[in-house]
Amino acid sequence: MLIFIPNYPKKNRFTLAHIDKNNLKSGDNDFSHLPDVYIISITNYDPFGYGRMIYTIKNACIEEPELVYNDGVRIMYFNTKGTVGGSKSLQDFLHYLEESRNENVKDEAIKEIDGLVQEIRCNNRIGGEYMTLGELMDRMVDERVEEVVEEI
Repeated sequence: MLIFIPNYPKKNRFTLAHIDKNNLKSGDNDFSHLPDVYIISITNYDPFGYGRMIYTIKNACIEEPELVYNDGVRIMYFNTKGTVGGSKSLQDFLHYLEESRNENVKDEAIKEIDGLVQEIRCNNRIGGEYMTLGELMDRMVDERVEEVVEEI
């Protein structure tokens, strides 16, 4: 049975529109200003029903599949419960994301991520808040900007 969540493609389209809008000024027709964009969704369920650990989405020409159509957009869905495709290290990483416990640290990359997770858990400013990776990254950037401004 295939499961398709119809809101994902349109949600991604909406996200891309906002990203693109912020990278072009009104009347600017030089589209080289648009950056490559990766939209990454990590779910604890299979959004498409094929059991895959990862689904990578990109635009292509239906009539000429060999035609390279690089619009700079990649959309990736990671399924923490997936078992098809991917590597053992990806499976370990996704399992760690599902259950961020010490016994699920299987390699050096996960150990480094776990160190960041532990640091965040012990940070009194963050406390017991839950946040998305994007929110965490925004917070880290804001803190770095504050540090740079203080240095000036």
